[in-house]
Amino acid sequence: ALQAGGALLTEGAALWKAYRQFEVGRLEGADATDVEAVQKQAERVRKLFLRQLATPHATQAATLEEFVAWKSSQQEGGDVPAEVMKSYQLAVQAYAARAPYEHAVTPPAEGAAIDAELLAGYLKYIQFEEAQGEAPRVQCVYERAIAIFPVTHELWIRYLRFLDRKLGNREVTRRAYERAMRNCPWVGALWACYLRFEERQGVALNKLG
Repeated sequence: ALQAGGALLTEGAALWKAYRQFEVGRLEGADATDVEAVQKQAERVRKLFLRQLATPHATQAATLEEFVAWKSSQQEGGDVPAEVMKSYQLAVQAYAARAPYEHAVTPPAEGAAIDAELLAGYLKYIQFEEAQGEAPRVQCVYERAIAIFPVTHELWIRYLRFLDRKLGNREVTRRAYERAMRNCPWVGALWACYLRFEERQGVALNKLG
């Protein structure tokens, strides 16, 4: 869940926190006489904090405060290492750069129409992430857009081209093509893209069912 949702700027924070609470609970419940096990678990918690502090998310400041408090509880003092603060500041800047795009793709109120303006917001967000060059983040925004616009075939075609050219994971790309076919079976351009993809993988076209 963390790998799939941890990159989400808003909802991702809750996943990080839930995972940290789980690992902190394991640390608190560890046998105090097993010093090695306690140290290993404490290191797991520390690394999890550091990963989250280096990842842009909506509760960045609160995460830093929790990290300082946790360090103090481990008798490590409250000082944050310079390299950690540098990663934290970069993540804060990355969040600030993405905040306007997040605002533009805020889900409409329940019952409200999903319109072209929302789709345009997602396309701008995708363009921004593509310019940053972080494939997992681009994929994350595409998946969010697809979840809202599952029968917008132009969006599928863009997404599939991205997966094919940038992600480099054949099975992920194939599953995405299969999803596109299920959602937009009437779109000939999608079928043509799919057949060309399978042909590049060395799959004989007469083997496709």
